[in-house]
Amino acid sequence: MTYSIIMGYCYKLRCPKCTHEFEWREGSGKEFDVLHCDKCGKELLTTDRYLEYCNIKCECGGYFDKEVPIICPNCGVEIERPRPYVIDATEWI
Repeated sequence: MTYSIIMGYCYKLRCPKCTHEFEWREGSGKEFDVLHCDKCGKELLTTDRYLEYCNIKCECGGYFDKEVPIICPNCGVEIERPRPYVIDATEWI
């Protein structure tokens, strides 16, 4: 029997404020973790599992973390987890 372990999702979202469509990855992959800036939402992929504890600063002045709300990269609005703004969701490991 083969089991697949889903570690995260890649969402395609539409912002409720400006209608901009964008992707947002959450969770950990088999080979990397995804961190986001808590101010602008910029994504950082890392293979270092402990990097999230290093207070890495973003160009915008925010900090990268795992627990960041979904942020529209176009207008900066925070979006509720993710329904009803999800257009598509893909699982990744």
